[in-house]
Amino acid sequence: MHMIWIWFDTMEETRAKLAATQEQAQRHYNKHAQYLPEMLGGQHVHTQDPITKTWIPAKAVSRAETPRSYIIETESSRQLRRNRAHIRPTPELPRKTCTTPAALVTTPTESSPQRVPTTYQQPKNTPQTPVRSTRWRKNILPPVRYR
Repeated sequence: MHMIWIWFDTMEETRAKLAATQEQAQRHYNKHAQYLPEMLGGQHVHTQDPITKTWIPAKAVSRAETPRSYIIETESSRQLRRNRAHIRPTPELPRKTCTTPAALVTTPTESSPQRVPTTYQQPKNTPQTPVRSTRWRKNILPPVRYR
């Protein structure tokens, strides 16, 4: 009669193997992860609308109590809490106001040339080849060298 040996790990060995496997998986997962830079209060940002997925302008007010979260204020004066992943800093561009002095404004005179709209005409003697199509309404065109 042959005896079959069954090897069972102890509970401590099993937990140690599980912890080592989880640690290795965490290292591989976080290999290329980076921390995003901190936002400053009053900094101009864009935040992503969670419904429409569009980026709307806002201003960072302060940091929230939870990690990576910020309180931002939209242009409509709503205060929202957003994760740092949904906030993008935007460079503050100086607002240009249209202050044109009256001396720089020119009025059109007869000496200034007027643009005349040009019209383009199609060639008149272009042979029209009949367009064949498949039953799915896809047009079949002959190769360019045979046109």
